[in-house]
Amino acid sequence: MKKLILLLFSVFLLSCGEKKESLIKESTDKKVKISLIGTKSMALDPWKLDIQVEAYGEKGTLSTEYHGEISDSNITFLWLENGVCEISLKEQDGVVRTVLIKADSRGIQAQELKRP
Repeated sequence: MKKLILLLFSVFLLSCGEKKESLIKESTDKKVKISLIGTKSMALDPWKLDIQVEAYGEKGTLSTEYHGEISDSNITFLWLENGVCEISLKEQDGVVRTVLIKADSRGIQAQELKRP
């Protein structure tokens, strides 16, 4: 019984502590940089995902909760034009959320697109 308690306590300690993951992508003309930075304090918590955009001397951040792995297989970047990118976030339940980023010399726009 003591070994089981010690094992469970060890697993709990390993799941504690802030975890940080990131993905960084740039447009083909290198004028737009999108950084996805996820942080969470416990292994079972959702990610606090910051979508940071740097473009044409401007910076902006959109924050959201994300329930999935931060990896190239679950998060995809589709560049429609140099300043327009659709980010698809595949959650652990299979739901795909899409965030549209538009950036040009006039500013940065970010919005989550509604699902049909």
